[in-house]
Amino acid sequence: MKYQWNDEAKNFVELYGVDTRLIVDAVRAPQSVSIDPRTNEVGYPIKRLRRGDVEVVVGYREPEWPTILYVRLATPDDDQGPKRSPGGVSGSSVPPTMGELHRRITMAGYQVQTGGAAHPKVVSQTGDVLMSIPNTPSDKRSLANTWRDFVRLDREYKKASQE
Repeated sequence: MKYQWNDEAKNFVELYGVDTRLIVDAVRAPQSVSIDPRTNEVGYPIKRLRRGDVEVVVGYREPEWPTILYVRLATPDDDQGPKRSPGGVSGSSVPPTMGELHRRITMAGYQVQTGGAAHPKVVSQTGDVLMSIPNTPSDKRSLANTWRDFVRLDREYKKASQE
């Protein structure tokens, strides 16, 4: 069976480097199936298909051409199934604090330059400024958005450096 991919699911898989074979396995041979509560609202079946740590939410508006709406991954401390991580992005490795964000950026080979009233800057080993980051999270999505932007820019920077 062929599947359509919602942009959100496609972006999640690409951003976090999830092997699409895991998602296809969860859809084709789930260990558990549950009906999503939104099924009644939208008027067509939406199923949550789970295999191992992978949960795939699939909409069956067109039964012959179902759509993968969302992908969620269980976190190591998750014993009840996939949930939202502290940063708010389901299945992600979003840092829960600004200190952890700085640590992960440093572990990736960058420096976090702070000083003065300006926002901290992520700087490469060659002195290129990759991005600026907030001093404090402004809302519940701030850490998740900053981490997502860093992961994307890191990937682009490393790809450009290899060319």
